[in-house]
Amino acid sequence: MSSIPLSSLFPTLSFLPSLSSFSVPTSPRFFTSLHHPPTMTLPLVHDTMNLIMDNPFLCLAIGLLLIFLLQWSSTPALKDVPTVKYHALLPDFLNRIFYYPNAIRMISEGYYKYKDRIFRMLTGDGEVYILPMKYQKDLRRLPLAKVSSLHAQYENALGDYTHILLNTELVSLTIRKRLTPNLNWVKINANTLFNRLIAVSASRLMVGDALRQNEEWLNAVITYAHSLGITLVLLRPVPKYLRPLVAPFLPPIWHMNKSVRLARRLFVPIIDERRRAAQENPAYTKPDDFLQWMLDLSEEMNECIPASDISTHMLLLVGLAVTHTSTMALCHAMFDLITKPEYLKPLREEIQRTLQDGWRKGTQAAFADQARLDSFLRESQRFGPPGDLSFHRIVMQPLTLHDGVVLPRGIHICFPAGAISMDPRYVSNPLAFDGFRWCKNPEDRYAMSPELVKSSPVDNEPEKNEDTASNTPASWVTVTETNMGFGYGLQTCPGRFFASNTTKIILSRLILDYDFKLVGDKLGERPANVFIGEHILPNLDAEILFRKKSLAF
Repeated sequence: MSSIPLSSLFPTLSFLPSLSSFSVPTSPRFFTSLHHPPTMTLPLVHDTMNLIMDNPFLCLAIGLLLIFLLQWSSTPALKDVPTVKYHALLPDFLNRIFYYPNAIRMISEGYYKYKDRIFRMLTGDGEVYILPMKYQKDLRRLPLAKVSSLHAQYENALGDYTHILLNTELVSLTIRKRLTPNLNWVKINANTLFNRLIAVSASRLMVGDALRQNEEWLNAVITYAHSLGITLVLLRPVPKYLRPLVAPFLPPIWHMNKSVRLARRLFVPIIDERRRAAQENPAYTKPDDFLQWMLDLSEEMNECIPASDISTHMLLLVGLAVTHTSTMALCHAMFDLITKPEYLKPLREEIQRTLQDGWRKGTQAAFADQARLDSFLRESQRFGPPGDLSFHRIVMQPLTLHDGVVLPRGIHICFPAGAISMDPRYVSNPLAFDGFRWCKNPEDRYAMSPELVKSSPVDNEPEKNEDTASNTPASWVTVTETNMGFGYGLQTCPGRFFASNTTKIILSRLILDYDFKLVGDKLGERPANVFIGEHILPNLDAEILFRKKSLAF
């Protein structure tokens, strides 16, 4: 397989001129307002009853809601497991609704209260069982047939409405096998900028030059990821039984359906043409891109997947698995860099050292040598992970753990990754952002305080603030018991290495060639994260001012 130069995957940043400490969000105390319900006058009651009786559809909706509320109680699949609720006196259906604005606080509360026990949380999707760390070794090597990340992703991403596919592992298997000077300030929305950069870059790798500059495709990728996020916000708090009634009326679902139709219109002819050429012409030279790798692997597996399904996979892969996740990481890292400018100088020194021949000639080995940037990204993800829970699995058959606990078939399990990463038992001074804490080399570890280098422990000896689950400081994409940002175990995210390279390439270019600051910077105040249930997003409205340096690298 011929290699694709890293620099060729990324645009020239033409959008540009020539080109926090950890906190649990304060939750509104809904329960206090329930003690003092507003007084409803008799005329208002009468008018309301008339409205209901005159509207048969409203009567039906209320009847269905009442039936649902009566049935939506909780019978734990696991006995003797404590349940963390928003408030113990509220009925279960209200606790499920209040989970979404309060999930981060509740997960942290459950973790510190039941550290060595399984505890349960009530969500709109059902029950989620959060496991303690002692069960990680029991579960990490289990195959898909026993605990399924695919089914958990389908549930988390509302697969019934967002086109997530369950019928094949082709995408993850393919990744595992084949990837592992204007001086004026220009204002750009961070989320929009990085979405576009990643979409163009990922499309180059996924399908070559065929769609890399196709505006319809790029807009579909960005729209799909954005619409899926909005759908999760709107639909996950809705009870499962009511979602089929609500979903058809949500505009973001219309937009996702439109993106899927476009992906099929663009990809099906490409796939059909490639398959036909391979059958009819023995001398046919296959393209060297991800789409072709998927087609080849599907033949090896004797898994004949319809072109329409592969098209949907490509949209999901580029729009969600690559563009969305890498954009989130880039936004978090940029906000941390801007509000902690003391890291720019040591990072710039490292980038200049590792990219001595310039950004465009950077190799994968050169980016792998960027220990400081790698550590900074890991620390940024520790404070801004994709979610507070990780290792989502649906138990496909009963499992007996090492201490005799039996996990029944069908339950949703996970680990409290966010709380673990902030536990002082595993990370010293966990509430402090220490961008180089994960560096192994003392010169890198203490780049902010060179005077400490001579007094640092000998190389390879565990330092006080290392990841205690690893003998040496782990990299951003290294999965350990306490670093589960990319998952954990046998079904760990296979695209994390591509995400790491993508993020480092873009950040290296920005750090070397541009000055940047936040629009309306308030004395270094970081744009607040957005919390949606257990999911954590960077501020999607924050804008950054960019200015190209007079002497770009």
